[in-house]
Amino acid sequence: FDQVSGEKLWEKQYDAGHEPLASIHEVNSYASATPAADAERVYVYFTRIGLVALDAKTGAEVWQQKLPEPFFIFDWGPGMSPVLFEDKIFFVQDDDLSPAMYALDRATGEERGRHDSWLDEAGVRNHFKCRGITWWEDPAKKPGEQCKQRLFIAVIDRRIVAIDAIDGQPCKEFGDDGEVKPVVLQPFLPDAVPLFAVDYTWLTLQ
Repeated sequence: FDQVSGEKLWEKQYDAGHEPLASIHEVNSYASATPAADAERVYVYFTRIGLVALDAKTGAEVWQQKLPEPFFIFDWGPGMSPVLFEDKIFFVQDDDLSPAMYALDRATGEERGRHDSWLDEAGVRNHFKCRGITWWEDPAKKPGEQCKQRLFIAVIDRRIVAIDAIDGQPCKEFGDDGEVKPVVLQPFLPDAVPLFAVDYTWLTLQ
């Protein structure tokens, strides 16, 4: 849409195929993922088609990267959204079957790296869906130092994982070898303090 007039500029449709889509919660939708965009492309995720990059001016498909179709034990449904960083696009698929964080080339969609979440299924005792990913640059570290730019991932089994945004290695100084284990929801980063909404069924804190 034109941001001044609201006029529709283009529309792109995809065929979901003949197989029925997985059940989701009544308050969720199959288009819960928030698109990411730069000056050239719009990056969109749908469970059935994976990640696609569309030309921002015309809507023409630039690339498509198929990903495993997610599965959620409680039919909560997906809410994963891509994040852009330098020449890469990061995407967390934090489901109950094939959880992983992907790093893709922003221009081509080629996989540049993958970090498996190693889901602790014994720790999954909630109805959470994926709680996303956020990026932070440590101002105390020098350029080129390990984990100067890091990604925080809130995993479905209640862990917060910190990895280097460049090489995908764990940030060892964060928590216990790169992870801590509170009950978490969506991370966000004002200044240098990562904040997480914490939920204890009936009591919500920050």
